Amino acid sequence: MGKDSDSSYSDSGSGNLEEELKAKCQDLNIADKVLFINSFKAISFYEFFDCFVLPSDQEGLSIALLEAMSFELPGIVTGRQKCHEVIVHGYNGYIIEPNNKYELADTIEYIYKFPKRSLGQNAKATVLNNFSLNKMTQEYSKIFNELNVKQYNYSNRNK
Repeated sequence: MGKDSDSSYSDSGSGNLEEELKAKCQDLNIADKVLFINSFKAISFYEFFDCFVLPSDQEGLSIALLEAMSFELPGIVTGRQKCHEVIVHGYNGYIIEPNNKYELADTIEYIYKFPKRSLGQNAKATVLNNFSLNKMTQEYSKIFNELNVKQYNYSNRNK
């Protein structure tokens, strides 16, 4: 996103870097192109986005990523290998190297310049097929049943 670009950037959430990021936007004279959104209100902005970026090495299964994908937004996530719990590289989003600002910028620009409707449709299908409330309930039920069986077998062995 260059200074003269018609693109804009939104940052959702809050944290210890928020004030530093706002100051950096002022320093770079791009504050008018950056919108900081309270994470609880982010869902109302997804329809205006071209993609969803989650550049985190420490994030587990991100509800925000799943929400964005349900709005047909391709995700951009970071990972050392092209393997991710939700994103399939080139199918429903992209997996990029952590801390590689150039690859991140290039990937965002690519999605913006060459939008592929199939990426967004595949993102939504991934959520519906693998992470719907019904599917997640089934998966958790399986886990709890397995734990109960193991606990039952363990308890009966010690009698």
